[in-house]
Amino acid sequence: MYKKILQAFALLGICCCCAAFIKRDKPTLYLIGDSTVATGSPTNPIQGWGGLVDQFFDTTRINIQNRAVSGTSTRTYQTNGVHDKKMLANGMWDGVLKTLKKGDYVMMQFGHNDETPVADTTRHRGSIKGIGDDTLVVFNKFLNSTE
Repeated sequence: MYKKILQAFALLGICCCCAAFIKRDKPTLYLIGDSTVATGSPTNPIQGWGGLVDQFFDTTRINIQNRAVSGTSTRTYQTNGVHDKKMLANGMWDGVLKTLKKGDYVMMQFGHNDETPVADTTRHRGSIKGIGDDTLVVFNKFLNSTE
């Protein structure tokens, strides 16, 4: 009887030791938004808070992925209807969805680009205001389709 108990504890100890060496994926915090979140670069010197936030996290325990794109709105980040195709490099919302896994987090901040008119003829990034049932049909030249 004692021999079986000792064997069980030994097996449990071996399992615990093995579990300690199994690589566990860290969760990822995805940052999405506009220029107020985006990381600056040599070609785009606008530095949002997302480019600095990693210093407030223990990156040995969580990955930080800044997927914010300057010039986007909630509408264009979801539809990919942007005026500059280079903005699509990370896939916008579709790119986040493809890599998002259980235990990950998404933090978003949009707003000032949504304030432009919905039927704007230059960037097509405005959003309908409020939480009502209002609709508006517009042709988006960047998507070459009706929204």
